[in-house]
Amino acid sequence: MRKIISLQKLKKLLTTRCLGRPPVHPPLATVLATGCFDILHQGHKAFLKASKKQGELLIIGLESDKRVRQLKGKARPINNWQKRAEALVKLKVVDFIFSLPEDFNDPKDHLALLQLIKPKILAVSENTPFLEKKRKMIKKIRGKLFVFPFNHRYSTTKLLS
Repeated sequence: MRKIISLQKLKKLLTTRCLGRPPVHPPLATVLATGCFDILHQGHKAFLKASKKQGELLIIGLESDKRVRQLKGKARPINNWQKRAEALVKLKVVDFIFSLPEDFNDPKDHLALLQLIKPKILAVSENTPFLEKKRKMIKKIRGKLFVFPFNHRYSTTKLLS
C-alpha cells in the first residue's frame, strides 16, 4: 500500500477498511501531525518517533509549497512537496502522508480537517503557532493534544542561516 495518498483516499481507508484489520476490532488510534518538514533533520525525526508512540497509526499532513512560502518566506521550501514527501516515506514510523490544502489558514479549515480524519491524538511541537486553539479544536472531536518539547538546536531555518 502506498504511503502518499489523497485526503479522500485516506478518509476512505480509515472508515471502511480498518486497514486490513477485522471490522470487529476497535478503530486504530490515529495520530495526526502537520508541518513543512522542509529539510528533514533530527528534530523532525524525534518529533515523529515520539508522535508515533502516542498511537498506532501516524498520519502526516504535509504543507504545500505555496503554504511553506507563506509561512517561511520566499526562499522556501528548499525541497518541493514531492521531495519532502519522499523523505518522510522513508521513515518507518510514518504510515500515511497527504497534502494539506494550499489555502489552509483559517481555524475552520483546521477543525474541518480534524473532523474528517478524527485522530485520537493531534501531535504538535511546543513552538507551534496557536497551541491553545489547537488544544480546543482537538477537544471538540474528543481527541487529545500531544505536545513535543521543542529543541532549539534543530531547526531548518537555523540550519539555513
